[in-house]
Amino acid sequence: MLKSGLLSLKSGGKLLYCTCSIAPEENELVVNEILKKMENYSIIEIFKDFGVPGLNNVFGIDLIEDLKLSQRLYPHIHDTIGFYFCLIKKLN
Repeated sequence: MLKSGLLSLKSGGKLLYCTCSIAPEENELVVNEILKKMENYSIIEIFKDFGVPGLNNVFGIDLIEDLKLSQRLYPHIHDTIGFYFCLIKKLN
């Protein structure tokens, strides 16, 4: 689904990938796998700090450094269910 959404973007278009999960398998690992295979896309900073930075190392695996620009919300810190969001831009 993420790949299809990214392919539908025009140059300069943005897609916000969100899940209601804190599982890296549904979040950073998905974004990492897709962006490693697709050129011309970049993770961009979300200017408001809603949560804590995303993970760029999961289970001892180094991921795309820019995943730290994504954000996570944790139930015990942010008084909500778990969320993850990552803003991705299609470059020119």
